[in-house]
Amino acid sequence: MVHWFMSQWPVHFRVFGFLQFIPYLVE
Repeated sequence: MVHWFMSQWPVHFRVFGFLQFIPYLVE
């Protein structure tokens, strides 16, 4: 899943998705 996400999505979408995922990692 991660490899597909990194390879298929543009960089700005990768960064946006990562920022959206951070709260889940913190909590």
